[in-house]
Amino acid sequence: MDSILLTGIALSLVVAVPAAAQVQRHDGFADHGTAAPTAITRGATATVNAEGRRLVLIWLSSSDSISQLVIDAQTGETTQIPVPGPAGAPFAVLHSSRNLWYGHLSGHFYEFDPNSLSFTFSGKTPQNWAGALTEAPDGVIWGILNPDGHLISLNPDTRTLTDHGIINEETWVQIPRTIAADDAGWVYAGTGTAKGQVVGYNIATGEIRKYVPEDARGYGNGQLFRGIDGNVYASCPGAGWGWHRLSGGEATPVEERPARAPIRAGAQASVFREFGDGSSIATLDVPNRVLVIKEADGTEREMRFDYESTGANITSMAAGPLGKIYGSTSHTMRFFSYEPATGELIDHGGVPEIGDGNFCAITYLGECVYGTQYSGGGLWQVDPKKPWQPTAEGDAQNPRRLARWPRDIMRPRTILAHPDGKHLLMAGYATDGLIGGGIGIYNIETNEESLLTAEEHLLRGQGCITLKSLPNGDLIGGTDVVSAWAEQIATEAELFIIDWETRELVFRTIPVPGDVRIISIEIGPDGLVYGLSGNSTLFVFDPQTRAVVHAESFLEYGGVPRHALHVGPDGNMYAMMHKAIVRITPGGTEHQKLADSPVTTSAGGALYQGTLYFASGTHVWSYEIPGSAGGR
Repeated sequence: MDSILLTGIALSLVVAVPAAAQVQRHDGFADHGTAAPTAITRGATATVNAEGRRLVLIWLSSSDSISQLVIDAQTGETTQIPVPGPAGAPFAVLHSSRNLWYGHLSGHFYEFDPNSLSFTFSGKTPQNWAGALTEAPDGVIWGILNPDGHLISLNPDTRTLTDHGIINEETWVQIPRTIAADDAGWVYAGTGTAKGQVVGYNIATGEIRKYVPEDARGYGNGQLFRGIDGNVYASCPGAGWGWHRLSGGEATPVEERPARAPIRAGAQASVFREFGDGSSIATLDVPNRVLVIKEADGTEREMRFDYESTGANITSMAAGPLGKIYGSTSHTMRFFSYEPATGELIDHGGVPEIGDGNFCAITYLGECVYGTQYSGGGLWQVDPKKPWQPTAEGDAQNPRRLARWPRDIMRPRTILAHPDGKHLLMAGYATDGLIGGGIGIYNIETNEESLLTAEEHLLRGQGCITLKSLPNGDLIGGTDVVSAWAEQIATEAELFIIDWETRELVFRTIPVPGDVRIISIEIGPDGLVYGLSGNSTLFVFDPQTRAVVHAESFLEYGGVPRHALHVGPDGNMYAMMHKAIVRITPGGTEHQKLADSPVTTSAGGALYQGTLYFASGTHVWSYEIPGSAGGR
């Protein structure tokens, strides 16, 4: 297996892609380069190899690649080893007592040896990823998998990888987050999130026990840990199933719990810092390539390191102030800008509070740009005229968070600057395990915030993922009825209208029968509402008659990315589909494919001075509209 040897270099926080690196084509398309040439850690640990060298091991993830990055803690020299299997990212990691480093992703279980700097085991399992890993007293490694609750184990002595089957069946996707073994031959797992549960498995017989009665299960995850006494301690949200001691398959209520047994296992953001000789990792900033080692005597030493990365995927883009296009990447979050006049593409950096999340949707109002935060449901303001200082104090902080709705809009998908010039609205999906989503409203003049919830004000079991304002100021939105982590309630996506003055739902309809989501809507100069649904159906809705006046399939042009529809200065509507650019004439009864895209359009999008801007993976692309101002 090939490995890549890299040496540490210093990189500034703000990175500009030179215009010479951009690729202009003859067909109106242009590749403007990678927005954020960075990566993230999906788990890191400090260790010492057989030669006594201190090493930092990192599961390194960027867009469609995953590798093991090894940093020499003395020299900063790095070695990068590709994972010998499909791309993906681990959601749980484990550093075993035998100094072996484990991760599970894309239906494959991996073992990495810091002595040989190689993957010493790779085995196929059911999909998808392990939500939790643990090491039993006999050294066997256990894991509990998303999405179906498969239990797996790897015996490091015999190299036997075993699928023990599904230990907890649900009708919704599970996110298991904890697993532990007792001294009596049982393994226990905590899962959820629509309803929490704690499950036990007898290693010798295969017996499965569920501990939380159905009527006591609540929203969230079962939680558990191995205590220093060799027993496992568990609790579950809901009606009264508090902390229990689990031993030999039996559950006993307890009021006190012992300390946790030391084990280097955790979620994807875990950093196990201690080398074992008194030194430790003080700071590990993978996106900015900075490592700080705290020596045993308390002194700290900073070093820069490097790695190869395909970059972070772009999730949102929008036109904004200063004649620029603004955007965000995810995993890790970086805010970038592209200036069409100069061709300069700048990575401004990330926001520590957002971490590996992103701005799911972006807009502007006045001289500022606004973004919606995953995860946590935050509304953020960016002043592009000021320095990027996300950790500064007071007025110097830029960007800064204005409001937050973590339960009802944990996964935002749309943002709207209301034409009254003083309100911002954001909407999306509720937190993991809940179905539906709210609309958050923020007044930039008074700093007042309010929330319309799916249960009380909107559509139960549905989340608004595209939102616009009608000419009279009323809101119109499209929904998604599916959430990856929750039990589905509604069956078809709806288009709805909210009276802006009363904030009340006044109309709802199903524009595309049988479809579960409406991905993008836009208001045309003719006052009609143009929409694209999840099955690539174009529909046109007349808000005056409150009827769908036209519908046809756009499936031949591929799927629908976020923020796909845009109004052109010529009065036409433009759709950025996965495979093509399409012009839609007023009324929607006629359309023309302008071009097949040379790349897959993964995210929209902005239309600025006759040019459409969109993302394809990690790259910023554009297309000049023929005959439009600024176009060909």
